[in-house]
Amino acid sequence: MTDNYGKSAFALYQCLSGEALSLVHGVEDDFDEMFRRLDQRYADPIKLTDCVIDQLKKLKPQKREWTKKYQNLSNKVNAFPELMKYLKEERELLDYMDTEVRNNTRSTKTAFHSLEAKEDSQETNMTMKEEEEMKLILNGLEYKEREKVWIAHYPWIKDPHQLPNNFGVAMMKLKGTEKRLRKLGGIRTVPFGDICSPAIAVLAMRQTADKYKDDFPIPANIILKDSYMDDIIHSLDDAEETPETMQDVEFILKQGNFHMKEWIVSGRTQAEEDVDLSGTTSEKVLGVVWNPKEDEISYKIKLNITPKQKTSVPCTVTGTDGSDRELPNDLTKRRVLSKISTIFDPLGLVTPVTLCGKLLLRQIILYTCDKDRKLDWDDPLPKELGENWYKFLQNITRLETLKIPRCIRTTELVNPTLIMFNDASTLAYSACAYARWQVGSGKYIARLLASKSRLAPIKIQTVPRFELASAFLSARLRNTLVEESNIKYNYIYHLTDSEIVLAQIMKDNLNVGTYVANRVSEIRETTSKEEWHWISTEVNIADLMTRPNLQVNIDAGSDWQRGPDFLGLPTTEWPIKAVSLKTEEKTIISISSSLTGEQLKEAETLWIKCVQVPLQDNWQVRFKRLGPFCKDGILYVGSRIATWMKNNYNNEAFILLPTTHKLTDLCIKDVHDRDHGGVESTLCKLQAKFWIPQARKLIKATKSRCVTCRKLEKKVIGQSMGPVPKERLKPSPAFYYSALDLFGPLMIKDTVKGRCRRKVYGIILNCLSTRASYVDLVEGYDADSLITTLRRFIAVRGFPRSMYSDYGSQLKLASKEIGCMNRYHEKLAQFGNEGGLEWNFTKSADAPWENGCTEAMVKLVKRVMMRVIGDTILTFGELQSVMFEIANILNERPIGMKNGSSNVRGSYLCSNDLIFGRASPHVPEGQFVTNVNTKTRQEFINAIVNSFWKKWMMYYFPTLILQQKWHTERRNLKVGDIVLVQDNSALKGTWKLAEVNKIMPSSDGKVRDVGIRYKIQRKNGEYEGQQDMMVHRSVHNVYRPPGYYYWRQCCWNA
Repeated sequence: MTDNYGKSAFALYQCLSGEALSLVHGVEDDFDEMFRRLDQRYADPIKLTDCVIDQLKKLKPQKREWTKKYQNLSNKVNAFPELMKYLKEERELLDYMDTEVRNNTRSTKTAFHSLEAKEDSQETNMTMKEEEEMKLILNGLEYKEREKVWIAHYPWIKDPHQLPNNFGVAMMKLKGTEKRLRKLGGIRTVPFGDICSPAIAVLAMRQTADKYKDDFPIPANIILKDSYMDDIIHSLDDAEETPETMQDVEFILKQGNFHMKEWIVSGRTQAEEDVDLSGTTSEKVLGVVWNPKEDEISYKIKLNITPKQKTSVPCTVTGTDGSDRELPNDLTKRRVLSKISTIFDPLGLVTPVTLCGKLLLRQIILYTCDKDRKLDWDDPLPKELGENWYKFLQNITRLETLKIPRCIRTTELVNPTLIMFNDASTLAYSACAYARWQVGSGKYIARLLASKSRLAPIKIQTVPRFELASAFLSARLRNTLVEESNIKYNYIYHLTDSEIVLAQIMKDNLNVGTYVANRVSEIRETTSKEEWHWISTEVNIADLMTRPNLQVNIDAGSDWQRGPDFLGLPTTEWPIKAVSLKTEEKTIISISSSLTGEQLKEAETLWIKCVQVPLQDNWQVRFKRLGPFCKDGILYVGSRIATWMKNNYNNEAFILLPTTHKLTDLCIKDVHDRDHGGVESTLCKLQAKFWIPQARKLIKATKSRCVTCRKLEKKVIGQSMGPVPKERLKPSPAFYYSALDLFGPLMIKDTVKGRCRRKVYGIILNCLSTRASYVDLVEGYDADSLITTLRRFIAVRGFPRSMYSDYGSQLKLASKEIGCMNRYHEKLAQFGNEGGLEWNFTKSADAPWENGCTEAMVKLVKRVMMRVIGDTILTFGELQSVMFEIANILNERPIGMKNGSSNVRGSYLCSNDLIFGRASPHVPEGQFVTNVNTKTRQEFINAIVNSFWKKWMMYYFPTLILQQKWHTERRNLKVGDIVLVQDNSALKGTWKLAEVNKIMPSSDGKVRDVGIRYKIQRKNGEYEGQQDMMVHRSVHNVYRPPGYYYWRQCCWNA
């Protein structure tokens, strides 16, 4: 109680002064202890507060609608100054006065809210101070309400804020009224609107019950446990006890000046002696609609809208009473939330229906999460969302016809049993509880007690994880029912359709993550393992709360309200299965210490003698070529070299082992597993001690069965080399089709401060048709620096038509500088679009051969740099000059076959021929015609240009025919294939196992790039329950798992 009333305790402490303040020193945070000390000190408790009405003349009109009543009051006071004086006197005399003095003074009553004024402002804050309500378990009262058979009491206590309290509190001065109030008898009421008033009223009533608990134990217990604020809810089995119980409760409350307004009794409307009964036919009990006459629980659905909300032609929904309900055509997120909130169902009696509304509301939230879609609270819903909401709102009107009996059992309660169901799906997980008891010989009935459901998280998780969450929810719901219910259940069943959850609950040593461990631990603390059973999904009633179904039957006679049919049968006929993890008892031989070398030697000798028994027959003839002999009952071979072996290997001969025996296979496997070596290596180590006929054959068989060796020696899947891109097969201007790659980093020094060092990166652009190169420097690894370099290139060579590049391992390593790879690539593509450039990226990561022409040029650039620069550190300008010279050297290299000397065609073809019209950048020399005739010179120039392109067609184009590698066609990968993914940073035996989920065929129909997905592994090799990783890889970076295709072919044949 101390934590619940900390705010009220602080508010009370602010009202104390003088002697009263010293009494509560040190317990300012404990509300109960403060009142206990004050009650002991003051025999005649008096409460004085400073929460009086402010000057209403200072009030200014407010814009909020809820302040209209204060505005009207302010206008009246401003119009009639005398009224202010009268109201203040009324407040002082009636709100704080003793009951007897009040009755003798006036018969009227005026109540005001406690207001909070701003010191330096003429406006008054009309917001009422938040009332600190008593934090009782609301659901606990709801559960108790349905337990008893006959009578449900539901009295009203008359306005506890205006009744005297039974606690002694401190006295303090009240402005100008202290003497008059003392003369009239003192203040003995709790002012309405004060922040601590609710707590004071409730604690006063509870202390009153405590004082009379010994004389009236049952009525006092009703007040203490079955009351919430000004409501008392209680049920009795016998109707004859009702009048007496009500009178006793009223008597106790009157001792504290709490007066009952009226009682509402189920099935009765006539007044009893000394008891006021209400004749109402419908009443809300803690928010639940209750019909006292029929003793039934019902629901009221409010779908009508206000005239201001009718912004368009509304549609109508026919209610269960035949009346039309109007709905707006333009439903908004605010309206649908308001409509679904009108269904108040604390017990979960209509959870299958309310779940549909929750899922539809989630669809709206997910719809608005998209950046391209904006949907405010008052915007009309899209058509695809609005139609589902109209269907839902039209369907929930049938809840008004639903009548659920409040009482869940008969007069006699024989063998009560609590049955808990739980289930889960990717949409929601839930739990429900049923009470079952015997009504006759072999006959049972069951009723729904309560249910709980939760929407599954949006983040993708596994269904077993949701199943565990539903079991966890079921355990908590069971704990609440057992604590709040007065019924003592003979046995409790927990039924679930998840064997994984049952195994987690049953297993003692569970090595799992934090999420699973915490929930399994609490389930074991609140439940017993013997209570958990497996049940089929078809008869699991909790499945109704995991999938939306507007047409589900939830009437009083449905399976939802009365439980599955098997609950009416004896437990021996239930379709359930108890799950228990039992381990086979094995005889354990206790060993006080580890085995010694002598003991191991004896065991080995014993086994060798056992396996050599089949070899004892005629062994001298069968193995005569090996020089056999027998010593100490063991067959040896190699008597011819026994002396040499004894001097060199400390062994006289080899032990003979049979070819076909399990011990032989184990010996070979033990030697092979040491290093997974080759056949000859394993044979040499084996023959150091044993001689096995046909040993090579056995070693090969062992090696072929070894999964580790098959992984290590497996070749990539691969595919034949693809066709040459069309950009390389047709003449085009230089750098019209270009490929780009970065290399480095390279160290440079500052021009002024020679000691300063910084990194730059090299960039190479390669023409796909002429094989010309452009080499330059990039100052940083960000998009802006790269674009600056590209602008220099474009100023010299012009805008390319297409640019090809890979995603680049360097770009990933420079993630600190570029921030986000996606934004980097988008920025490059946007820069290209501005000049008509189309930027293309390779499909797969870690596949340099997909940009092979540029990767080859990078290798040449690095080779020339090592020869020209070496370890010298240059400035930016010096290094850039070197890069330009390197580019010219690369462009002078031959790209076609030599054709001998010719005055017209030259000796060989190079990239400079197609750029400058000559191989060297030097001034050309030769016998050129100097005729000034323009037409003749034009024909001369065209002849030279055409000569170069003819040489390109004759000498360079034929070189593209050669296919340097990947000559064999392979089987195309398919969606669903399992592969091993190459990882250069890990051992081959630890590569990840992945599934192909996407194929990307080339122009010739061959699959050379695939999309794969794999699980994230922990360090210990276990998989985490999280979203799969999706990546693109080349087929030259994936491997076939050992034996996979044989296994898949067997599955297809089956």
